[in-house]
Amino acid sequence: MIIEILYVCIMENEEKLCDLTFLRSFTANDLTRMNRYIGMFLDNAPKLLQQIENGRIAGDWQTVKIAAHSLKPQLNYMGIKKLQDVITNIEFFAGAGTNFDQIHSLSQTLQTVCAEAMIELKTYL
Repeated sequence: MIIEILYVCIMENEEKLCDLTFLRSFTANDLTRMNRYIGMFLDNAPKLLQQIENGRIAGDWQTVKIAAHSLKPQLNYMGIKKLQDVITNIEFFAGAGTNFDQIHSLSQTLQTVCAEAMIELKTYL
């Protein structure tokens, strides 16, 4: 019992990656619609992350740019503010064909934070 209470306290104090304020406003706080958008993100984000990774490995910067551009608004809808600069820089660097080493480190950050955010988002469903 004490362990369960401690876990709840830790989870309540843990900083959230996702701020669903925009999504709540956009859906007029309709839980069905919110769940649909969260579900769409959980389905689409892994595919786009894989495209970014595959494009990065292959040196296909156009694919990286397009996938990053597609993922950017989805991250904003889910309120994952921690990744706004990361995804913007990936898109910009890939489009410019520069800073490939930074794209690598940024994409690692993107993958890690998205994985954590997706776990968090699943708790809202």
